[in-house]
Amino acid sequence: MRVNLLEEKKQSSAINWGETIFIISLLIFITALGLNYYFLYTGQKSLKAEVNRLDRQLAKLSISLNEYHSLEKRVKELEEIEAKMAALRYIWNDIIREQGYLIPQKTMLETMEIEGDILQLFGRAENNLRVLELINNMKLSPFFKGVKLLNLRENNDVEFRLQALVNREGDQRAEQFKP
Repeated sequence: MRVNLLEEKKQSSAINWGETIFIISLLIFITALGLNYYFLYTGQKSLKAEVNRLDRQLAKLSISLNEYHSLEKRVKELEEIEAKMAALRYIWNDIIREQGYLIPQKTMLETMEIEGDILQLFGRAENNLRVLELINNMKLSPFFKGVKLLNLRENNDVEFRLQALVNREGDQRAEQFKP
């Protein structure tokens, strides 16, 4: 048996700095990738939530926008109607004034009905000649066209019903004939 009385040799363990730095770098890189993935994932979730919120808001706004466009269209239609009504009011005032000049003596208008561009006159006259005179006067007027006798009935006096179309171009021509 042998006994070794010599001191045991200690093995020197040298640290391999290259491997250590590589492993630490690899751990830092993997941690950085993990953190980057985590932040990207949470950012994506918050962006998706924001997109969903904005989509809901857009849906509400598109309903409001459609409502706005329909109201805007309706306002334009009403403005056009109002402009037409103002023009008609003006022309009808002139037409009513013109009737005062066109009606012969011993002729009376009982009713004037106005629908669009159609004027219907109901009245009485002393005789048929007065009705014909009214028709001729209306035909000569720049305000009327297509004057027709719709009904004529004789009693003690003559009841008549006339129809005429309003001549819109006549409104400008009528200005020439006014005193």
